[in-house]
Amino acid sequence: MYKTLFKPALFITLANYIGGALLFIANMLLANQFGPEDFGTFKVVIALFSFLPSLVDLGAGATLVRYISHYRDQRVYPLILKFVRLMFWVYSGLTLGMFFIRGPIAGFFLKDFNQAGLIAAGILLFALSYLELFKQIAIGFQKFKIYAFSQMLTFAVMGLASYFLGRQFGIFWAIIGWASGYLLGNIVCLLFFFKKNIRESGEDALEFKSVFLSYSIPMYLMVIPGLIGLVAIPVLSVFFNQKLIGYLSFAMIFYQAAISIPTAFSTVLFPKFSGLSNQGQELKQLVKKSILLYTPIAIFGSICCLLLSFGIISSFFPAYRDSILIFNFLVIYAFISGYLLIGRAYFSGTSRLKQLAILTFCQNIGLLITAAAAVYLVFRGS
Repeated sequence: MYKTLFKPALFITLANYIGGALLFIANMLLANQFGPEDFGTFKVVIALFSFLPSLVDLGAGATLVRYISHYRDQRVYPLILKFVRLMFWVYSGLTLGMFFIRGPIAGFFLKDFNQAGLIAAGILLFALSYLELFKQIAIGFQKFKIYAFSQMLTFAVMGLASYFLGRQFGIFWAIIGWASGYLLGNIVCLLFFFKKNIRESGEDALEFKSVFLSYSIPMYLMVIPGLIGLVAIPVLSVFFNQKLIGYLSFAMIFYQAAISIPTAFSTVLFPKFSGLSNQGQELKQLVKKSILLYTPIAIFGSICCLLLSFGIISSFFPAYRDSILIFNFLVIYAFISGYLLIGRAYFSGTSRLKQLAILTFCQNIGLLITAAAAVYLVFRGS
C-alpha cells in the first residue's frame, strides 16, 4: 500500500517542487523588482483570474477524476467528451463577456479604470486555464507521471516567463507570461488525451445528464461556499491599500509553497479513496497511515517558520519586513490545513458531499479570516 500510495505522492511532490521552485524564485524576484504596491497589483489580477476557473468549474474536474478512476474504460468516454465540450463553451462565453466590462473590473479591484489593460491580460489567463481540465483527465486514468510532469512544466513556464517578461516590460507582460504556463504546461496532457482516442460511443455508456445532475451539480453547489479563501487577495484589496496587499501577496507565495506537500498527497488519495470506497477496513487504514505520515511534516514546518522567518525576510526582502506577522500566520495555517486536505480527499472519494462541503468551507473561510486578521493587525500597527 505504501508503494502504490506514497511513491506516486513523492513523485508528484518532487515534480511540484521542481517547477514550484522556479515559480517561487520568480515571485521573489518580481516582489523585489515591483515593490509592495506594484507587486500587490500584479497579484490581485493573478489571484482574481486564477480563482474564476474554480467558480465556473460546475463540478467537472471532480466528476471526471471520480468516474474515470472508477471505470477507466469506454463506458466513461462519452462523459469525458461532453464535459470537455461543455466547459469549452462556458469558458468562451465568460471570456467574451468579461472583456467588455474590463474597465469596471479594474475600477473595482485595482481602484483605477485606466488599468483595464491589466484586466485584459488576466482574462487571457482565465481563458487558457480551461486546459487544466485535461490534467483532471490524466489523474482520473491515474497517469500520475503525466500529471506530475505537466504540473512541473506549468509552474516552470509561469515562473520563467512571468519573470523575464515582467522584468523587461512590466506588469502587463508578467501576467501574459503567467498565462502562457497554462498553454505550454498542459501540452503533455492534451497529447495523452488525443492518444487515448476517446470516442463518443461505447457500450453501457454513462449518461451525462444523470451524472451531471446527481454528482456534478451537488458537488459544485456544496463546494462553492468553500471558495471564499481563494479570493483572499482580491477581496481584501477592496478594503486595504496596495502596499498591504503586496505584503499579503508576498506571504501567500510561502503559503502556497507550504501547502503543496499535502496537496500532492490529496491528489493521489482522491482516486485511491474512490477505488476503496466499498472496502471499509482498507480505507480506514489508508486514512490513518496518511495522517501519521503527514504529522511530522506539519510540526517540523511550523517550527522552522517561527524560527527562521524574521532572519530570512529581514536579510533578503527588507522591503517586506513589516509582513513578517502575515507571513507566520499564513505559513502555519498552511501546515494545519494539510489535515483538512486529506479529509477532503477522503470525503470526495467516498461521495460524502455534505461533509466535503463543510470541510472545504472551514478550510477556505479559515484562510480568509487568518489573512484578514493578519493584515488588519499590521494595518493597526503601522
